Amino acid sequence: VAELEFLIDERMEPVGPGGVRLARARPGESRRPDAIGFLPTDIVASEIRFDRAESPHHYPSNSRVVALRVLAWAPAVPGYGVCALPVARHDDVPHPVRVARNTIDNGILRMAMAKTGAIAVRTPRAVVTTRLVSVEVASDRGDLYTASPGTATRAVFGGGTTSARGVLRGVIGTRWIVSPPPTIEWSLGQSPVTVRTIATLDANAPFVRVRATGTNVADDHRLRIVFDTGISRARVVADAAFGPVERVPLAIPASDRARETPPRTAPLHRYVTLYGAGRGVTIYSDGLAEYEALPNGRVAITLVRAVGALSHADLDERPGHAAWPAATPEAQSHGAFDANFAVFPHGGDSDATRALIDRTADDVLLPLTGASLRSAIAPIPTTLGAELDGDGLSFSTLKDAEQGDWTVLRCTNVTARTVRGAWRLGFPVREARQSRLDETPGAALRVTAGNVVKFTAKPRAVVTLLVR
Repeated sequence: VAELEFLIDERMEPVGPGGVRLARARPGESRRPDAIGFLPTDIVASEIRFDRAESPHHYPSNSRVVALRVLAWAPAVPGYGVCALPVARHDDVPHPVRVARNTIDNGILRMAMAKTGAIAVRTPRAVVTTRLVSVEVASDRGDLYTASPGTATRAVFGGGTTSARGVLRGVIGTRWIVSPPPTIEWSLGQSPVTVRTIATLDANAPFVRVRATGTNVADDHRLRIVFDTGISRARVVADAAFGPVERVPLAIPASDRARETPPRTAPLHRYVTLYGAGRGVTIYSDGLAEYEALPNGRVAITLVRAVGALSHADLDERPGHAAWPAATPEAQSHGAFDANFAVFPHGGDSDATRALIDRTADDVLLPLTGASLRSAIAPIPTTLGAELDGDGLSFSTLKDAEQGDWTVLRCTNVTARTVRGAWRLGFPVREARQSRLDETPGAALRVTAGNVVKFTAKPRAVVTLLVR
Protein backbone atom coordinates (compact mmCIF):
# COMPACT_ATOMS: atom_id res chain seq x y z
CA VAL A 1 0.00 0.00 0.00
CA ALA A 2 1.40 3.37 -1.07
CA GLU A 3 0.29 6.87 -0.14
CA LEU A 4 0.14 9.04 -3.26
CA GLU A 5 -0.53 12.69 -3.91
CA PHE A 6 -2.64 13.68 -6.92
CA LEU A 7 -2.50 17.30 -8.08
CA ILE A 8 -5.58 18.28 -10.06
CA ASP A 9 -5.51 21.62 -11.89
CA GLU A 10 -8.38 23.99 -11.14
CA ARG A 11 -7.15 27.16 -12.82
CA MET A 12 -3.97 29.04 -13.75
CA GLU A 13 -2.80 31.77 -11.36
CA PRO A 14 -0.39 34.72 -11.75
CA VAL A 15 3.23 34.23 -10.67
CA GLY A 16 5.02 36.76 -8.48
CA PRO A 17 3.92 39.89 -6.59
CA GLY A 18 0.27 40.78 -6.95
CA GLY A 19 -0.89 37.20 -7.40
CA VAL A 20 -4.28 36.26 -6.01
CA ARG A 21 -4.59 34.89 -2.48
CA LEU A 22 -5.34 31.21 -2.10
CA ALA A 23 -8.96 30.65 -1.16
CA ARG A 24 -9.72 28.47 1.84
CA ALA A 25 -11.13 25.07 1.02
CA ARG A 26 -14.73 24.59 2.10
CA PRO A 27 -16.36 21.22 2.85
CA GLY A 28 -17.34 19.60 -0.41
CA GLU A 29 -15.28 22.03 -2.46
CA SER A 30 -12.49 19.57 -3.29
CA ARG A 31 -13.41 17.28 -6.13
CA ARG A 32 -12.18 13.88 -7.26
CA PRO A 33 -12.28 13.12 -11.00
CA ASP A 34 -13.53 9.66 -11.88
CA ALA A 35 -10.45 9.22 -14.07
CA ILE A 36 -8.31 8.57 -10.99
CA GLY A 37 -10.11 5.27 -10.50
CA PHE A 38 -9.99 5.03 -6.71
CA LEU A 39 -12.90 4.65 -4.32
CA PRO A 40 -13.85 7.75 -2.29
CA THR A 41 -12.90 5.94 0.92
CA ASP A 42 -9.29 5.79 -0.29
CA ILE A 43 -8.86 9.55 0.16
CA VAL A 44 -6.68 10.30 3.19
CA ALA A 45 -6.77 14.12 2.99
CA SER A 46 -7.64 16.95 0.61
CA GLU A 47 -6.54 20.56 0.37
CA ILE A 48 -6.41 23.43 -2.11
CA ARG A 49 -3.05 25.10 -2.69
CA PHE A 50 -0.69 26.51 -5.31
CA ASP A 51 1.66 24.30 -7.31
CA ARG A 52 4.43 25.71 -9.50
CA ALA A 53 5.97 23.95 -12.50
CA GLU A 54 9.46 25.33 -13.22
CA SER A 55 10.98 25.36 -16.70
CA PRO A 56 14.48 26.19 -17.99
CA HIS A 57 13.02 27.66 -21.21
CA HIS A 58 10.13 29.87 -20.13
CA TYR A 59 8.47 31.56 -17.15
CA PRO A 60 7.21 29.16 -14.46
CA SER A 61 3.59 28.03 -14.50
CA ASN A 62 1.56 28.53 -11.33
CA SER A 63 -1.78 26.77 -10.79
CA ARG A 64 -4.40 26.51 -8.13
CA VAL A 65 -4.71 22.76 -7.56
CA VAL A 66 -6.69 20.29 -5.53
CA ALA A 67 -4.12 18.10 -3.73
CA LEU A 68 -5.52 14.70 -2.85
CA ARG A 69 -3.58 12.23 -0.72
CA VAL A 70 -4.94 8.78 -1.47
CA LEU A 71 -4.05 5.17 -0.77
CA ALA A 72 -3.31 2.90 -3.70
CA TRP A 73 -2.12 -0.63 -4.31
CA ALA A 74 1.21 -0.15 -6.06
CA PRO A 75 3.33 -2.54 -8.15
CA ALA A 76 6.89 -3.42 -7.19
CA VAL A 77 9.30 -0.48 -7.59
CA PRO A 78 13.06 -0.97 -8.15
CA GLY A 79 15.36 -0.13 -5.24
CA TYR A 80 15.81 3.65 -4.85
CA GLY A 81 13.88 3.86 -8.12
CA VAL A 82 10.92 5.58 -9.72
CA CYS A 83 8.11 4.20 -11.82
CA ALA A 84 4.89 5.51 -13.34
CA LEU A 85 1.93 4.07 -11.45
CA PRO A 86 -0.85 2.45 -13.49
CA VAL A 87 -4.35 2.70 -12.06
CA ALA A 88 -5.05 -0.44 -10.04
CA ARG A 89 -8.42 -2.02 -9.43
CA HIS A 90 -9.33 -3.06 -5.93
CA ASP A 91 -9.96 -6.56 -7.23
CA ASP A 92 -6.18 -6.81 -7.65
CA VAL A 93 -5.41 -6.26 -3.95
CA PRO A 94 -4.22 -9.38 -2.07
CA HIS A 95 -5.45 -9.85 1.49
CA PRO A 96 -7.83 -6.86 1.50
CA VAL A 97 -8.83 -5.28 4.79
CA ARG A 98 -12.25 -6.08 6.27
CA VAL A 99 -13.62 -3.87 9.04
CA ALA A 100 -16.42 -4.80 11.41
CA ARG A 101 -17.40 -3.37 14.76
CA ASN A 102 -14.17 -2.94 16.75
CA THR A 103 -12.33 -5.49 14.57
CA ILE A 104 -10.01 -5.24 11.57
CA ASP A 105 -8.86 -8.30 9.61
CA ASN A 106 -6.71 -8.74 6.48
CA GLY A 107 -6.48 -12.54 6.58
CA ILE A 108 -2.91 -12.37 7.93
CA LEU A 109 -3.58 -10.51 11.17
CA ARG A 110 -6.74 -9.62 13.06
CA MET A 111 -7.09 -6.73 15.52
CA ALA A 112 -9.98 -6.51 17.99
CA MET A 113 -10.55 -3.74 20.54
CA ALA A 114 -12.13 -4.60 23.89
CA LYS A 115 -14.25 -2.25 26.01
CA THR A 116 -11.19 -1.60 28.15
CA GLY A 117 -9.25 -0.30 25.14
CA ALA A 118 -7.01 -3.36 25.00
CA ILE A 119 -6.29 -4.33 21.37
CA ALA A 120 -5.85 -8.04 20.83
CA VAL A 121 -3.84 -9.24 17.83
CA ARG A 122 -3.97 -12.76 16.46
CA THR A 123 -2.95 -14.75 13.42
CA PRO A 124 -5.23 -17.42 11.89
CA ARG A 125 -3.49 -19.96 14.14
CA ALA A 126 -2.79 -18.26 17.47
CA VAL A 127 -3.19 -15.21 19.68
CA VAL A 128 -0.17 -12.90 19.49
CA THR A 129 -1.14 -10.54 22.31
CA THR A 130 -4.22 -9.50 24.26
CA ARG A 131 -2.95 -5.94 24.82
CA LEU A 132 -1.09 -4.52 21.86
CA VAL A 133 -0.35 -1.11 23.35
CA SER A 134 -0.64 0.89 26.57
CA VAL A 135 0.90 4.07 27.99
CA GLU A 136 2.70 4.69 31.29
CA VAL A 137 4.31 7.60 33.11
CA ALA A 138 6.83 7.71 35.96
CA SER A 139 8.62 10.49 37.82
CA ASP A 140 12.31 10.97 36.98
CA ARG A 141 14.65 12.74 39.43
CA GLY A 142 17.57 12.23 37.08
CA ASP A 143 19.66 14.51 34.92
CA LEU A 144 20.96 14.46 31.35
CA TYR A 145 23.50 11.76 32.27
CA THR A 146 21.57 9.38 34.50
CA ALA A 147 17.92 8.42 34.77
CA SER A 148 16.29 8.01 38.19
CA PRO A 149 12.74 6.82 37.49
CA GLY A 150 10.09 6.17 40.10
CA THR A 151 7.22 3.69 40.04
CA ALA A 152 5.27 3.78 36.78
CA THR A 153 1.57 4.61 36.61
CA ARG A 154 -0.48 3.22 33.71
CA ALA A 155 -2.66 5.61 31.73
CA VAL A 156 -6.46 5.19 31.79
CA PHE A 157 -8.41 4.31 28.64
CA GLY A 158 -10.43 7.30 27.43
CA GLY A 159 -12.30 5.88 24.43
CA GLY A 160 -11.68 4.37 21.02
CA THR A 161 -12.94 4.24 17.45
CA THR A 162 -12.65 1.92 14.44
CA SER A 163 -12.54 3.26 10.88
CA ALA A 164 -11.59 2.13 7.40
CA ARG A 165 -10.21 3.47 4.15
CA GLY A 166 -11.67 1.15 1.58
CA VAL A 167 -10.11 -2.28 1.31
CA LEU A 168 -6.59 -0.93 1.76
CA ARG A 169 -6.45 0.23 5.38
CA GLY A 170 -8.21 -0.21 8.70
CA VAL A 171 -7.58 1.94 11.77
CA ILE A 172 -8.29 1.59 15.50
CA GLY A 173 -7.79 4.85 17.40
CA THR A 174 -7.56 5.01 21.18
CA ARG A 175 -7.21 7.79 23.76
CA TRP A 176 -5.21 7.38 26.97
CA ILE A 177 -5.50 9.78 29.90
CA VAL A 178 -2.16 10.25 31.66
CA SER A 179 -2.59 11.47 35.24
CA PRO A 180 0.53 12.68 37.07
CA PRO A 181 2.00 10.77 40.01
CA PRO A 182 2.25 13.01 43.10
CA THR A 183 5.94 13.69 42.48
CA ILE A 184 5.43 15.14 38.98
CA GLU A 185 4.83 18.86 38.49
CA TRP A 186 2.47 19.68 35.62
CA SER A 187 3.18 22.90 33.77
CA LEU A 188 0.89 25.54 32.30
CA GLY A 189 -1.78 24.78 34.92
CA GLN A 190 -2.93 21.69 33.05
CA SER A 191 -4.07 18.40 34.51
CA PRO A 192 -4.31 15.01 32.78
CA VAL A 193 -2.64 14.76 29.36
CA THR A 194 -4.17 12.83 26.47
CA VAL A 195 -2.01 10.46 24.44
CA ARG A 196 -3.62 9.24 21.23
CA THR A 197 -2.60 5.98 19.60
CA ILE A 198 -3.54 4.85 16.10
CA ALA A 199 -3.14 1.16 15.23
CA THR A 200 -3.20 0.66 11.45
CA LEU A 201 -3.52 -2.57 9.47
CA ASP A 202 -2.98 -2.41 5.69
CA ALA A 203 -3.89 -4.87 2.99
CA ASN A 204 -1.37 -7.74 2.70
CA ALA A 205 0.63 -6.40 5.67
CA PRO A 206 2.02 -8.90 8.22
CA PHE A 207 2.58 -6.09 10.75
CA VAL A 208 0.52 -3.46 12.60
CA ARG A 209 1.63 0.16 12.49
CA VAL A 210 1.22 2.19 15.69
CA ARG A 211 1.40 5.97 15.93
CA ALA A 212 1.43 7.86 19.25
CA THR A 213 0.79 11.61 19.53
CA GLY A 214 0.27 14.05 22.36
CA THR A 215 1.56 17.17 24.07
CA ASN A 216 3.93 17.10 27.04
CA VAL A 217 3.24 19.70 29.73
CA ALA A 218 4.98 17.97 32.65
CA ASP A 219 8.41 18.32 34.25
CA ASP A 220 10.75 15.62 35.55
CA HIS A 221 9.16 12.47 34.22
CA ARG A 222 9.45 9.68 31.67
CA LEU A 223 6.53 8.88 29.38
CA ARG A 224 6.64 5.49 27.63
CA ILE A 225 4.56 3.49 25.19
CA VAL A 226 4.36 -0.19 26.11
CA PHE A 227 3.92 -3.07 23.65
CA ASP A 228 2.89 -6.47 25.01
CA THR A 229 4.43 -9.29 22.96
CA GLY A 230 2.94 -12.10 25.05
CA ILE A 231 6.41 -13.72 25.32
CA SER A 232 7.61 -13.88 28.92
CA ARG A 233 11.25 -14.56 29.84
CA ALA A 234 12.21 -13.92 26.24
CA ARG A 235 15.58 -13.77 24.52
CA VAL A 236 16.10 -10.19 23.41
CA VAL A 237 17.89 -9.21 20.18
CA ALA A 238 18.21 -5.54 19.24
CA ASP A 239 19.33 -4.03 15.95
CA ALA A 240 22.57 -2.04 16.15
CA ALA A 241 24.73 -0.02 13.75
CA PHE A 242 26.32 -3.12 12.18
CA GLY A 243 23.62 -5.74 12.68
CA PRO A 244 21.53 -7.29 15.47
CA VAL A 245 23.06 -8.16 18.84
CA GLU A 246 21.67 -10.18 21.73
CA ARG A 247 20.98 -8.11 24.84
CA VAL A 248 21.32 -9.79 28.24
CA PRO A 249 20.94 -8.16 31.67
CA LEU A 250 24.23 -6.88 33.03
CA ALA A 251 25.67 -8.69 36.03
CA ILE A 252 27.39 -5.90 37.96
CA PRO A 253 29.25 -6.55 41.24
CA ALA A 254 28.02 -4.63 44.28
CA SER A 255 31.32 -2.76 44.45
CA ASP A 256 30.76 -1.38 40.97
CA ARG A 257 27.10 -0.54 41.65
CA ALA A 258 28.26 1.70 44.49
CA ARG A 259 29.83 3.95 41.89
CA GLU A 260 26.98 3.81 39.35
CA THR A 261 23.91 1.63 38.86
CA PRO A 262 23.45 0.62 35.22
CA PRO A 263 20.09 1.52 33.68
CA ARG A 264 17.53 -1.14 32.81
CA THR A 265 17.07 0.42 29.38
CA ALA A 266 19.11 -0.39 26.27
CA PRO A 267 19.55 1.08 22.77
CA LEU A 268 17.92 -0.11 19.56
CA HIS A 269 18.79 0.96 16.04
CA ARG A 270 15.67 0.12 14.02
CA TYR A 271 14.06 -2.69 15.96
CA VAL A 272 14.10 -4.95 19.00
CA THR A 273 12.95 -8.59 18.88
CA LEU A 274 11.71 -10.87 21.65
CA TYR A 275 12.07 -14.60 20.97
CA GLY A 276 10.18 -17.35 22.77
CA ALA A 277 9.64 -21.03 22.11
CA GLY A 278 8.99 -21.28 18.38
CA ARG A 279 7.84 -17.69 17.89
CA GLY A 280 8.92 -14.09 18.15
CA VAL A 281 7.67 -10.53 17.95
CA THR A 282 9.62 -7.56 16.59
CA ILE A 283 8.95 -3.93 17.54
CA TYR A 284 10.15 -1.42 14.94
CA SER A 285 10.83 2.15 16.04
CA ASP A 286 11.19 5.05 13.61
CA GLY A 287 13.84 7.08 15.41
CA LEU A 288 13.18 6.54 19.13
CA ALA A 289 16.06 4.41 20.37
CA GLU A 290 15.63 3.69 24.10
CA TYR A 291 13.73 0.56 25.15
CA GLU A 292 13.33 -1.71 28.15
CA ALA A 293 12.43 -5.38 27.79
CA LEU A 294 10.39 -6.35 30.88
CA PRO A 295 10.28 -9.95 32.20
CA ASN A 296 6.53 -10.22 31.49
CA GLY A 297 7.04 -9.89 27.73
CA ARG A 298 6.39 -6.19 27.45
CA VAL A 299 8.64 -3.73 25.64
CA ALA A 300 8.56 -0.12 26.86
CA ILE A 301 9.92 2.54 24.51
CA THR A 302 10.55 6.06 25.77
CA LEU A 303 8.37 8.71 24.11
CA VAL A 304 9.44 11.66 26.26
CA ARG A 305 12.07 12.01 28.98
CA ALA A 306 11.80 15.37 30.73
CA VAL A 307 14.58 16.60 33.05
CA GLY A 308 15.79 20.05 34.05
CA ALA A 309 19.48 19.80 34.93
CA LEU A 310 22.73 18.76 33.34
CA SER A 311 23.84 17.06 36.57
CA HIS A 312 22.51 16.33 40.07
CA ALA A 313 24.69 15.27 43.00
CA ASP A 314 22.06 13.43 45.07
CA LEU A 315 20.93 10.54 42.83
CA ASP A 316 20.70 7.03 44.25
CA GLU A 317 21.95 5.63 40.93
CA ARG A 318 25.11 7.78 40.82
CA PRO A 319 26.45 9.64 43.85
CA GLY A 320 28.21 12.88 42.98
CA HIS A 321 28.09 15.09 39.92
CA ALA A 322 28.67 13.84 36.38
CA ALA A 323 29.15 17.37 35.02
CA TRP A 324 28.64 21.02 35.88
CA PRO A 325 25.32 21.53 37.77
CA ALA A 326 23.71 23.72 35.13
CA ALA A 327 19.98 24.14 34.59
CA THR A 328 18.62 22.80 31.27
CA PRO A 329 14.98 24.00 31.10
CA GLU A 330 14.60 23.11 27.42
CA ALA A 331 15.31 19.47 28.33
CA GLN A 332 11.87 19.34 29.96
CA SER A 333 10.71 18.80 26.36
CA HIS A 334 7.42 20.68 26.57
CA GLY A 335 5.30 20.58 23.44
CA ALA A 336 3.91 18.15 20.90
CA PHE A 337 5.38 14.70 20.23
CA ASP A 338 4.67 12.28 17.38
CA ALA A 339 6.15 8.77 17.21
CA ASN A 340 5.77 5.84 14.81
CA PHE A 341 6.23 2.12 15.45
CA ALA A 342 5.21 -1.28 14.06
CA VAL A 343 4.61 -4.69 15.63
CA PHE A 344 5.53 -7.77 13.56
CA PRO A 345 4.78 -11.32 14.81
CA HIS A 346 6.84 -14.09 13.20
CA GLY A 347 8.54 -17.42 13.79
CA GLY A 348 11.31 -18.37 16.18
CA ASP A 349 14.95 -17.34 15.89
CA SER A 350 16.69 -18.59 12.74
CA ASP A 351 18.70 -17.22 9.85
CA ALA A 352 15.52 -17.11 7.75
CA THR A 353 13.63 -15.19 10.45
CA ARG A 354 16.43 -12.66 10.93
CA ALA A 355 16.53 -12.07 7.17
CA LEU A 356 12.74 -11.63 7.12
CA ILE A 357 12.87 -9.14 10.01
CA ASP A 358 15.44 -7.07 8.17
CA ARG A 359 13.48 -7.06 4.90
CA THR A 360 10.33 -6.07 6.75
CA ALA A 361 12.19 -3.13 8.31
CA ASP A 362 12.36 -1.54 4.86
CA ASP A 363 8.61 -2.00 4.35
CA VAL A 364 7.93 -0.38 7.73
CA LEU A 365 10.46 2.46 7.74
CA LEU A 366 10.72 3.19 4.00
CA PRO A 367 7.17 2.85 2.64
CA LEU A 368 6.32 3.58 -0.99
CA THR A 369 5.30 7.19 -1.63
CA GLY A 370 4.16 8.94 -4.80
CA ALA A 371 3.65 12.41 -6.20
CA SER A 372 2.19 14.03 -9.31
CA LEU A 373 4.46 15.79 -11.79
CA ARG A 374 2.32 18.36 -13.57
CA SER A 375 5.18 19.18 -15.93
CA ALA A 376 5.48 15.62 -17.27
CA ILE A 377 4.40 15.38 -20.93
CA ALA A 378 4.99 11.62 -21.29
CA PRO A 379 4.92 8.56 -18.99
CA ILE A 380 7.98 8.52 -16.75
CA PRO A 381 10.28 5.56 -17.52
CA THR A 382 11.00 3.12 -14.73
CA THR A 383 14.43 3.73 -13.25
CA LEU A 384 16.68 1.72 -10.94
CA GLY A 385 18.79 3.42 -8.30
CA ALA A 386 20.43 0.51 -6.50
CA GLU A 387 19.30 -2.93 -5.35
CA LEU A 388 20.97 -5.30 -2.93
CA ASP A 389 20.39 -9.02 -3.59
CA GLY A 390 21.12 -11.75 -1.05
CA ASP A 391 18.86 -13.27 1.59
CA GLY A 392 20.11 -12.09 4.98
CA LEU A 393 22.04 -9.06 3.69
CA SER A 394 21.02 -5.81 5.40
CA PHE A 395 21.49 -2.56 3.51
CA SER A 396 23.62 -0.04 5.42
CA THR A 397 25.16 2.67 3.26
CA LEU A 398 25.14 4.22 -0.20
CA LYS A 399 27.12 7.47 -0.28
CA ASP A 400 29.91 9.40 -1.94
CA ALA A 401 33.39 8.44 -0.74
CA GLU A 402 35.25 10.81 1.54
CA GLN A 403 38.02 11.00 -1.08
CA GLY A 404 38.10 10.41 -4.81
CA ASP A 405 35.24 9.72 -7.21
CA TRP A 406 34.10 6.44 -5.63
CA THR A 407 30.60 5.54 -4.45
CA VAL A 408 30.52 3.56 -1.19
CA LEU A 409 28.20 0.51 -0.92
CA ARG A 410 27.92 -1.22 2.45
CA CYS A 411 25.82 -4.05 3.86
CA THR A 412 25.81 -6.46 6.82
CA ASN A 413 25.20 -10.20 6.82
CA VAL A 414 22.75 -10.68 9.69
CA THR A 415 22.91 -14.49 9.47
CA ALA A 416 25.32 -17.12 10.81
CA ARG A 417 26.12 -18.49 7.34
CA THR A 418 28.04 -17.29 4.30
CA VAL A 419 25.83 -15.44 1.80
CA ARG A 420 26.49 -14.70 -1.87
CA GLY A 421 25.27 -11.22 -2.69
CA ALA A 422 25.12 -8.75 -5.54
CA TRP A 423 24.59 -5.03 -6.04
CA ARG A 424 22.52 -4.07 -9.11
CA LEU A 425 23.14 -0.44 -9.98
CA GLY A 426 21.19 1.94 -12.17
CA PHE A 427 24.28 3.78 -13.42
CA PRO A 428 27.33 2.72 -15.45
CA VAL A 429 30.11 1.08 -13.42
CA ARG A 430 33.60 0.79 -14.90
CA GLU A 431 35.43 -0.35 -11.75
CA ALA A 432 34.57 -2.02 -8.43
CA ARG A 433 36.78 -2.88 -5.45
CA GLN A 434 36.49 -4.38 -2.01
CA SER A 435 37.15 -1.92 0.78
CA ARG A 436 37.79 -1.53 4.48
CA LEU A 437 35.43 0.49 6.67
CA ASP A 438 37.76 3.49 6.31
CA GLU A 439 37.24 3.32 2.51
CA THR A 440 40.74 2.09 1.69
CA PRO A 441 40.48 0.34 -1.74
CA GLY A 442 41.26 -3.36 -1.82
CA ALA A 443 41.03 -6.18 -4.33
CA ALA A 444 39.27 -5.62 -7.63
CA LEU A 445 35.83 -7.14 -8.28
CA ARG A 446 34.33 -8.09 -11.61
CA VAL A 447 31.46 -5.97 -13.00
CA THR A 448 29.06 -8.10 -15.05
CA ALA A 449 26.38 -7.12 -17.58
CA GLY A 450 23.71 -4.81 -16.24
CA ASN A 451 26.15 -3.09 -13.85
CA VAL A 452 26.04 -5.98 -11.38
CA VAL A 453 28.80 -6.39 -8.77
CA LYS A 454 28.86 -9.77 -7.02
CA PHE A 455 30.53 -10.48 -3.67
CA THR A 456 30.59 -12.94 -0.76
CA ALA A 457 29.65 -12.01 2.81
CA LYS A 458 30.95 -14.16 5.66
CA PRO A 459 28.74 -14.80 8.73
CA ARG A 460 27.93 -11.55 10.61
CA ALA A 461 30.34 -9.69 8.31
CA VAL A 462 30.17 -6.03 7.34
CA VAL A 463 31.00 -5.77 3.61
CA THR A 464 32.07 -2.46 2.05
CA LEU A 465 32.56 -1.99 -1.69
CA LEU A 466 33.75 0.95 -3.77
CA VAL A 467 32.43 1.52 -7.30
CA ARG A 468 32.93 4.21 -9.94
